[in-house]
This record gives sequence, C-alpha cells and structure tokens, in this order.
Amino acid sequence: LPEKWDKKTIDILKRLSVYNSTRAVKTAGIFKKHRKKIQTLISTHFFLNKHNLHSAKNSELRVASWNIERGTHLEGIIHTFKNNPELKNADVLLLTELDIGMSRSSNKNIPLELAKALNMNVFFANSYLCFSRGTPQEEVASQANTLGLHGNAILSKYPLSKAQTIALFNCKDKFCDGEKRLGNQNALIAQTKINNKTFLFCCNHLDAHSSPKQRKKQTEQILKTLKKQKLMSDRIVIG
Repeated sequence: LPEKWDKKTIDILKRLSVYNSTRAVKTAGIFKKHRKKIQTLISTHFFLNKHNLHSAKNSELRVASWNIERGTHLEGIIHTFKNNPELKNADVLLLTELDIGMSRSSNKNIPLELAKALNMNVFFANSYLCFSRGTPQEEVASQANTLGLHGNAILSKYPLSKAQTIALFNCKDKFCDGEKRLGNQNALIAQTKINNKTFLFCCNHLDAHSSPKQRKKQTEQILKTLKKQKLMSDRIVIG
C-alpha cells in the first residue's frame, strides 16, 4: 500500500464526498467513470506470511477475539498483547475495526504495525473506504485521512493459507450519516495446519447498525457459505 493516495484519487474521493447516500454516489457520473478504480480501493487487502513461531508438537491452541476500536491506542494494545498473562500466549488473533491511513489513528497501518510488533502473520481485508475522519466525535482529528481504510484482520503465529472473504450485506446506508463510507463488512477466512490437522479461522464484525434478526441473517450467510464451499468441520473457530 502507498502511504497516501495520489492527487487524482484524492480529487475523485473529494468530489464524491458531497453526496449524501450510497444511491446518489453510485448514480453520479464521476462514480460511473471511475467505478473500477473505486471498487479496487474499497476491496484493498494484504497478506503477510513469513512467520512460523511454533513447533508442530504444541498440544494447545489459544485464540483471542478483540474489537480494538480503530487501533487508536496502538501502543497500549501492543503492550497488552505482549504482557497480559492470557493474551501474550495467543496463537491466533481475530481482530475487528483496524484502520489504515485514518486520521483518528494517526494515519498508521494498524494491522501491519501489530504484525511487526508481535512477529505474526497477518491477513487484512478492508471493509470501508471512508470519506470522513470517522464519527462526529472523531471529526475533531486535526489532519486529513491519507488512505481512509477500515477493516478486519487475522493474525497468526502459524503460516496462513487459502485466505478469502465473505461479503456481508449492509443493514443500513453507510453514506447517509456523519460517518460517510462506501463498502460493507467482510468475514475473513484463513486456514492453518497444526500437527498435520487443518484449522479454519473466521473473523467477522456483524453490522453494529442492525437488529438481532439482521445479525442472525449475517451469521447464517457466513455458515451457508462455509457449507457451500465444503469448509465445515469440527476444527473451525469463528470470532
């Protein structure tokens, strides 16, 4: 990923930011002209896979799930992962709400910073291309977003493979309130082998702006996809 978008991309995003609904954005001439480019920005993801910090003889697998709320307190989060008696021994982390190039989190690449600090592999998939600095409370951030990406990630001390995403439907229009965003939540899937057994991990953030019934449907959507792809087994962890 670049440190920031080029001037042309910034201009396109600035022109789209004046609209007040996803429908209005997608019917705008500027969106139609640059649809492919914008969709590429929304679907940004990266995969860093170079660590294998465990021997194959380990008999215990420890998994932690945590919504780190943008990663705005990154130093404290890293300190907790390294020093908390439970979390410091986690083999796999299923993390939600990670920023890349957002003003509210100092325009850092949060998933990459975490992977480097913890010596872990990482699969990050973006959910939203953000046109504002965040919620109305976060708009006080002094600088502009450099990339405006926000998504979820799986970190692992074991090598990850067959990484993919399941796109979840939106329960509300994410472009019609103070926090303007294009995109949707994604469930991240990745596999790893431990003691010659394949484990599948699924990290998802069910839609916060939704009813229990809608979140139930999103969960069913994930399970149906796993069944359709014949990934269901007794070694699945969903966080």
